[in-house]
Amino acid sequence: MHLQISTLRHGQLVIDEQSRILRQIDAALKELESKYQIYLPSLVRDDWQYYLNQLQTPDTFAQVQLNAERKTQLLKKIRAIRVTSDSFADDGSDRIRDVLLAIKLSKAGIPDGEIDWLENIELMELVNDSVALELKELRDTWVDRFSDYRPAIIRHRINDEGLRLTKAIEDALADKLKATRYGVSGVLHRYRDSFQSHQARAKLTVHEYAMVVGATCQQSASVSMASLKKSFWHW
Repeated sequence: MHLQISTLRHGQLVIDEQSRILRQIDAALKELESKYQIYLPSLVRDDWQYYLNQLQTPDTFAQVQLNAERKTQLLKKIRAIRVTSDSFADDGSDRIRDVLLAIKLSKAGIPDGEIDWLENIELMELVNDSVALELKELRDTWVDRFSDYRPAIIRHRINDEGLRLTKAIEDALADKLKATRYGVSGVLHRYRDSFQSHQARAKLTVHEYAMVVGATCQQSASVSMASLKKSFWHW
């Protein structure tokens, strides 16, 4: 499990690869519960399940390949969403209607929950600042989904909530494993996984350690030689 978590943290993974690794972690957690009676704290477990439920599977919007023309048209409609209460009062409902039609024509695969929410907003003539902020967040999220302007290291990394949860899982399991016979084995597995996933860093560490040991041995030999010389002259 440590190897999968390390891959999520440091790898540049597309959505379906992230989902695959997250499912592996979830399967490992269930195995710990069923075979070894090792459980996550209830709060961490609930947050983890909620996070997994929010993930999109490979056959949703993340994997839909829009042609360039339809993607351009869809992005144009998305960016036109009114995200302030004043601008929404002018033609906010019309802009939302345009977006919903573009989504249907492009078959972009946006989750039903987001579509349903936007359809409800379309029926409003006015929105307050809170709803306007939610509209802005949704617009920005959709622009990110269908735009490729972000660097791959940002676009393909796990989000902050995923990072928080994987760290919480590691910390919780470490505390529980310390009290079992699996504690030593877990430490050894983490060492092994670190060597596999960070080979360059491991080589550098070994090289630096060898230099320190070499310098220490050389210094020790020098002290011994000096002591011998001093004894010889005194003799």
